Amino acid sequence: MKKSGFDDVELKGLHEVMGKYHWSQGKYVSRLLIDDVEAIHHFRKSENHVDADELARGVAIFYYSKSNFFAANRLVEEIVKRDDPPSPWWALNKYGLCQQMLGFLENTLDSYKRALPVAVSKEKKGTTLNNIGQIYHDRGNYEKALKYLEDSLLIRREIGDKSGMIPTLHNMASIAKNSDDLEKAINFWSEAFTIAMETKNAMGLFHVGKTLGSVLAEIGNKEEAIKLLTMAVNVGKQAGFPNVDKVEEELKSITS
Repeated sequence: MKKSGFDDVELKGLHEVMGKYHWSQGKYVSRLLIDDVEAIHHFRKSENHVDADELARGVAIFYYSKSNFFAANRLVEEIVKRDDPPSPWWALNKYGLCQQMLGFLENTLDSYKRALPVAVSKEKKGTTLNNIGQIYHDRGNYEKALKYLEDSLLIRREIGDKSGMIPTLHNMASIAKNSDDLEKAINFWSEAFTIAMETKNAMGLFHVGKTLGSVLAEIGNKEEAIKLLTMAVNVGKQAGFPNVDKVEEELKSITS
């Protein structure tokens, strides 16, 4: 018996009731995040990991979107470090993203590699391969990075995931440039930009546009560079992306 006077089964039952209470409060009454967090705690205590994980997923996404990487990391860490039940793909992926933002690249790579065999769809597998390739790129292992990115691109072409193709081609272009193959890099960036234009992908237009614009400016193609950087500034301002001011400064330095 516990000091509370309840045995383990009774305590789990009470935690389950409290979990459902806070879940209901958060969804229908208070609409407060604190109720979701309390519900997660009680569901964990009752060993109801299905409901706890589902709530944790939403809360972690919210924290991450607000750049509260420590809080998001704390929520998913207890999922990826438990023995049972197995960690789902979303938790391993989110943990990898958090660890990457916090600067722990080895943990990031390990989490992404654990996520790869449990990817729930080809789209998720393509995302995971791209993420692994990106980390190898950060570590300077261009050969491994390119292998994972090529595998990611193959899947994304197969399933028609155009929004996913943009960052993969962008990453492949960066590797080609770092490997002194500027022609190949420009081809990758050009394809990524074309897809971004076709799909009206603001994120792709901004990031690929500013990068390709900078590269074209470096090699003396001033006219095309100005077009791309101008478009990147306009899209970035309209979408509220950060660092637009830096693109504006670069544009002014070329046009002045």
